[in-house]
Amino acid sequence: MNCILYINKTGCQWHMTPKDFPPHNIVFHYFTKWKREGVFEDITDTLRKKLRAALGKDECPSVGIVDSSSYPNPPSP
Repeated sequence: MNCILYINKTGCQWHMTPKDFPPHNIVFHYFTKWKREGVFEDITDTLRKKLRAALGKDECPSVGIVDSSSYPNPPSP
């Protein structure tokens, strides 16, 4: 997991990870397995719920807002 977090933070290529980590092919194997199984989504959901509870909010947000300035404009005809 530390190697996956390292790659995410630094943008390092898989085969260029420091030698302190396990071989990149093993780390990549677990990354793809966990991604396929939804492990990262589960972690994110759990952390979001815990944070919202710590802030005194409901675990699940009741409103969603989309900022139109961050959505790319469709091409004009």
